[in-house]
Amino acid sequence: MHCTDKRATLGKLMAGSAWIAAPLSAQASDFGRSKGFPTGWGPPGQNPNPWGHPDWIVGNFSGGIEKLFNHKVVKAPATPGPLGTKLRPMRWGLFSSFEEYQKRYGKPAMLVARSDTVFYEHYEFDRTQEMRFYSKSMAKGVLGLLAGLAFDYGLFESLEDPIEKYEGRLKGKPLGEVTLRQALNMSSGADVCQWLCGTRNDFERWDLRGFLGHPRSRGQNTDQDAVVLNWPYGFKSKPGTAFNYSHVDPHLISMALRAAAKMGVAEFTEAALWKGIGAQADAVWLTDSTGVEDVSSSFSACLRDWGRLGLLVAQNGALGGRQVIKSSWFEECRTHRPSETFLRRGRIQGYGQGYKFYLHHPGDDGRWLRFGGDWGQSIYTDGKTGTTLVILSASNEGGQEYGRLFETAMSGTS
Repeated sequence: MHCTDKRATLGKLMAGSAWIAAPLSAQASDFGRSKGFPTGWGPPGQNPNPWGHPDWIVGNFSGGIEKLFNHKVVKAPATPGPLGTKLRPMRWGLFSSFEEYQKRYGKPAMLVARSDTVFYEHYEFDRTQEMRFYSKSMAKGVLGLLAGLAFDYGLFESLEDPIEKYEGRLKGKPLGEVTLRQALNMSSGADVCQWLCGTRNDFERWDLRGFLGHPRSRGQNTDQDAVVLNWPYGFKSKPGTAFNYSHVDPHLISMALRAAAKMGVAEFTEAALWKGIGAQADAVWLTDSTGVEDVSSSFSACLRDWGRLGLLVAQNGALGGRQVIKSSWFEECRTHRPSETFLRRGRIQGYGQGYKFYLHHPGDDGRWLRFGGDWGQSIYTDGKTGTTLVILSASNEGGQEYGRLFETAMSGTS
């Protein structure tokens, strides 16, 4: 082949796969670098929101948000569990690297690990290993792990139990008859629209009084329990028949867990999960103004501890040579019973993945499970190789590459 032919072939390849070599100058934002990665509620005079202004997200999502809300600390054990390091270069496509991907698409921290070893760990935008990174809806995946632990400890008895069995305040209330399984599967049927359901009304029906608060008084006078106990909106579908993503369902699990354990979610996380995985740093749950944890979106942990959570799922509840959560819980997470077929991949209208117990199903067989959250937060786990890829993000851009990045991660650790 002549040089001109080679150049033409390469040009066609690059045109058809722009992701492999798009120039770094193509990025539309410096993700707050020119402003010094500010933290807080955002630009003066604009709607205050810690994730509503792009230049503030890197700073807020790496610790700054903890200054804006009440929160509870989850203390790490005195001695962290072993997590070795064998760093290797990770390629992104033919001509680029994971580091270039992070810079281009606003991913402050990424990690690849397998078994008990980290193979890739990199921070961009002046972030460091000591920083805690905010979860958005990956917090729901953490709650799913806590639910598995609640069964292991005998706090929960059956997935078919109604929430009111554990939380007596819900007896006789509309949402009290929702079962643990239904709430874990985002299928309570509660009439609220957050995602994939038409016109959104979740701010009015949840955030305003539950967690985020009024724009003039963010984080103040919020009470998640009161919203659920006094739910006036009824149901949009029969419980257990349709997927409807909302903050209501995870909060129902939180209410049952707190009542059964006789402690807060942060305390239970510390005693049962953070100690179990041998976490290396303190974590944080943000809370409403009454001190109740926002289990839908507000957990923060350092990158390596997010990696430990990913490895825990990838290894079916085992980590550091011990079974932290029974493997049977992950068998449940990976499979859909006949009554749950509406959650399978391809069945959720408008969404290309499946869902089960607050974990996303990128494939049909349950081998891959994913923690997911807005602004690009993702943790991919592979149940066959025991590999995890953690992407802690400040942008929704570049998400189309996550599956390809995970395939690279698995091959790069074999």
